[in-house]
Amino acid sequence: MLSLLLVLNLQFTPPKDLPMTPVEHRTQVDVFVDFKCTYCKTALEELQNMQKDYLFDINVRHLPLSDDSRTKSLYAICNPDQAIELFDKDVDHTECTLSEDTLKKLQIDTVYTDSNLVDKTPTIIIGKNKIEGLAPRENLARFLIKKQNSN
Repeated sequence: MLSLLLVLNLQFTPPKDLPMTPVEHRTQVDVFVDFKCTYCKTALEELQNMQKDYLFDINVRHLPLSDDSRTKSLYAICNPDQAIELFDKDVDHTECTLSEDTLKKLQIDTVYTDSNLVDKTPTIIIGKNKIEGLAPRENLARFLIKKQNSN
């Protein structure tokens, strides 16, 4: 089932002194967001900043709690590189956001959200660790190191 899940994979370039880890062995960090949640934006920005120091992929999972957030989630599925900007931007539906494929991808995220018992944003999952709310960087780092050492 995981191979069917949509993830917004934010790309980064690791520091030159770190060995490149094959994608299938990199730590996956799921962050559940609602685009009306200012803490979600802060959490996503912090995770992106941490990618300079740790090798991991960010998978943005959509938990839209309003119609406006739902539209932004659909837009983010179509335009994954614009996730951060969507917190402060108004968007309208496009051909892509109304497509059956995009709606299906949001539905898959909803099922994944429910299966992980996520009901708050932001929620971050690193391995078996579920962090609700805005976590301090040192806590996120501890969970990342623990997960990377177990790989």
